[in-house]
Amino acid sequence: MGLAIPVRGPCSPTGNQAGSGPILILSHCATAALRSGGQRQRGGQSQSRRQQQQQPPPGPKPVRGHDGGGGGCEAVDVDINVDVDLLSSLHDDVLGSIITLLPTKDGARTQVLSRRWRPLWRSASAPLNLEATVVAPAAVNLRPTSPPSAVVGALRAHGGPARRVSLTWLGPFDSFPMVDGLLTPPTTLHRRGVDGGGSRFPSLDGLREFELYYKPINVPGVHRHPPPMASLRRFARTLRVLTVCSAACSLGSYNPYRLAFPPETELEFPKLEQLTLKHVSISEAALHAVLARCPALQSLVLHRNEGYGRLVIRSPTLRSLGVSHGAEVVVEDAPMLERLIPRHLGKFLRIQVVHAPRMKTLGYLCDTISEFEMGTTVLKGMVPAAGASSMIRTVKILALDSPRDLDVVIDLLKCFPCVEKLYLELCHYNVKGKVKNVRRSNVPMECLGKHLKMLELRNYRGRKSEVSLIRFFLSNARVVESVRFMVPPYNRYKGKWIVNQRKKLLLNIRASRGARFHFDIGRCLSSRVPMEHIHNLAIDDPFGRSSCSCQYDDFK
Repeated sequence: MGLAIPVRGPCSPTGNQAGSGPILILSHCATAALRSGGQRQRGGQSQSRRQQQQQPPPGPKPVRGHDGGGGGCEAVDVDINVDVDLLSSLHDDVLGSIITLLPTKDGARTQVLSRRWRPLWRSASAPLNLEATVVAPAAVNLRPTSPPSAVVGALRAHGGPARRVSLTWLGPFDSFPMVDGLLTPPTTLHRRGVDGGGSRFPSLDGLREFELYYKPINVPGVHRHPPPMASLRRFARTLRVLTVCSAACSLGSYNPYRLAFPPETELEFPKLEQLTLKHVSISEAALHAVLARCPALQSLVLHRNEGYGRLVIRSPTLRSLGVSHGAEVVVEDAPMLERLIPRHLGKFLRIQVVHAPRMKTLGYLCDTISEFEMGTTVLKGMVPAAGASSMIRTVKILALDSPRDLDVVIDLLKCFPCVEKLYLELCHYNVKGKVKNVRRSNVPMECLGKHLKMLELRNYRGRKSEVSLIRFFLSNARVVESVRFMVPPYNRYKGKWIVNQRKKLLLNIRASRGARFHFDIGRCLSSRVPMEHIHNLAIDDPFGRSSCSCQYDDFK
């Protein structure tokens, strides 16, 4: 079996979370070279000496000039010994940072590579990255009194500090205290009547990343929230990344099995940089208290939670924000905020941006947003309100979900005149979602004449309304460089179809002679931006998914 090493890629979130991003595979031959590289190097030295004694002395090295004459650079042959174990020669801290990015089993398997690697997995230079799925007994009255053996075994086997713990809990609501029994010191749990074992693993005291995914087993006639998580108190002061997700419930917006966030308002997260709460029950007072006690918070995703009706953002460090329907969002003071991404929208979402001078990325905007207000610009759905004539020049990346007609797109581009990248999600599943265009040309607009460089259409099918939309942009966008068509994965969208589309679109007749066109078949993307993209501040464009493999982030 080879060794898989994650490599930081465009979809890797902040916090160095393992299991995401591209994977570098070291084959069986490569791992064998790691084990025996040192021995081959020592044996190869004596063999190379014997070969040098038998070979005649080398002649003069050729010297080549630019014109074939005698002047110029000297051609030097470089002898690279492929058997040298260069990876094992790295410092312990470098090798440890590689091991800690691996999944739990793969990290433990590095011990068999060689003597050099054997002690690294248990050392302080390779903090444990623990991922586990815990299945509790389905019976309501059966409550185990000991932590799951697999998790306990991994913590005992490693013995060193832990960097990340990701637990997926599958079980009835009344057995959820097992999680606190594993992660929380017994002094707290005895007061709550739960048998704890967390003190057996002091390595969890400095935990940096904690992810909890809760999928309850439906119990007929029982609809109660699990008790609040006491374990967060233990990790609050050291966490950099916190993710708490409950599975969606079949009862619709009401989810009786949501995880309950601790109601205490004195919890402090002095080092927390990334926070995700999804299908979580948290009061408005507790949520605002938590956000006020996160002085280092950079990215925040709140998705379909309950318990609060109004969210007020005041953060000097927040750079990326993802919100969903169900609450009023007021960005009162966020001087560093660069991204505002509404996701999974409904008619109950109202967004007001008071102070966000660095806002660069916005979307997806759609008709289901009841109101969007930024400065003096007010949008009712995607239609600018009467009298709102101000322009927002900071936004460079804009995404629109199912615009009704071309007039809507034009009016929005007048509100955001400096947009350089435009994403249009085209809906074809109902009559209202189809784009209806009016033929226009030579429309004087700052965005089309000076700034728009990239246009991407999601779920493009080549219908007449869409062809007219593209022709409008081709006739007026003078500096556009790339037009990408994301086409659904159906058999009728093949080579002949693409040829016919190029003819219909009249691609040779365009205002920008440098524009390039790309048809990407088989990628029917949703307008919901993955949470990984919202959190990953290393990528400039969270909507760009042409080379992305993460499709959905729903925990079901």
